[in-house]
Amino acid sequence: MASFVPPSVNPQVFYDQEGNVIDYGSRWVGECPPPVSHGMVNHPERFAPLTNIANALIDFLASTYEVCVDDVSSEEDSSQGLDQPQSVRVCRMIPLRTNEAPLTIVVTSFPSVEIKAGLFFEAVFPPCGCDACDEEWLVNANLLEKTVFSVVNGQLSERISKGHALVSFTDPEMSSTRVLLKDLRKTSKDLKRIRLVLDSLDSGWHEWQPRS
Repeated sequence: MASFVPPSVNPQVFYDQEGNVIDYGSRWVGECPPPVSHGMVNHPERFAPLTNIANALIDFLASTYEVCVDDVSSEEDSSQGLDQPQSVRVCRMIPLRTNEAPLTIVVTSFPSVEIKAGLFFEAVFPPCGCDACDEEWLVNANLLEKTVFSVVNGQLSERISKGHALVSFTDPEMSSTRVLLKDLRKTSKDLKRIRLVLDSLDSGWHEWQPRS
């Protein structure tokens, strides 16, 4: 089976107000970011490669695995910025086998990429994007790809315990999460359906099956 090859990305160079090159990812090493940088977003376009990679991932997964694809693309107003990014592409992939985790990839206008998988798992790349966090695209791209294929390769496990939804991966480099069920705003009918799904999984979600 073919391996995913991310699209090539041209080198990016961004400058501050004094004309100095901004070394994203290394700006605040050994010091605290200035207060003004919290919530400030300069050069969000540095995350644009993430959207290209997400689109390439969607194409690869849809053509490689036995999944049904519900793909909605739209031209949205992208002027709202970090606080309210709009979805410009939403692609939901549902494996034909019910013991394989569904996966949704959302490309937003920020630009950023949101991942939803299984019943509870959610992640955003970049998680924030403000100047204080000093994130750069490549680290996020690698984690985005790793996260997607952790789901595809059957490494995602979910369960309910003591009022919490617990999400974990067999890959030790992937972090586990714990979310209060009441915060998920699920109805009793939803929770009953979720418990039935989880009870049918012997040891977590299974690996996606490749197309014949």
